[in-house]
Amino acid sequence: MVLLKYLLSSRKEYRKAKMFESRLAEKASIRGAVERHMESFAFNKGGMIRSVLDRLFCKVILDHLVVNNGLVLEPVEVKSKVDKIMVRWTRKWVVLTVVFELWAHQYAPLDHVRNDTFSGIMREIGLGKLFSVVGGLSNGKAAGLSGIPNELWKHGGDVVLDCLLELLNTCLVVGGVPTLWRRV
Repeated sequence: MVLLKYLLSSRKEYRKAKMFESRLAEKASIRGAVERHMESFAFNKGGMIRSVLDRLFCKVILDHLVVNNGLVLEPVEVKSKVDKIMVRWTRKWVVLTVVFELWAHQYAPLDHVRNDTFSGIMREIGLGKLFSVVGGLSNGKAAGLSGIPNELWKHGGDVVLDCLLELLNTCLVVGGVPTLWRRV
């Protein structure tokens, strides 16, 4: 029995490690794609903008600019001003710090709430907890979007509950839920 518990816990830890490794690889892949797009934008702004907008090529001719109530006519200066404006528009925005400063008092820790209040909220769900929740489901209710009635969860046996438990715990580890669940 002890060996079985050890093997099950080792299997769970292995799955968690694989999920974590997969998430790190996905983040690295996204980061690499973003860096490639930034490099592409630096060298080919027009082409990059066209590909992102997925529109037909329309040539824009800027022969003058009005800047601070002044007129810029020199082509080199027009190009320089447009480049500076584009850099400002495409820079990384620091919105979060501004928003945080405005709302910091709303999100400040409350004295009457203990620091560990939510520490167990993302803990793995145990079979006992699942049994108690499923056991408390009402009979005779209409099935949800899944089409699975409560009676199936209650009387489906260990295989059904094991699959449900694995699905729910995977959602906790991954930090997300299947897309269809979000349509409700």
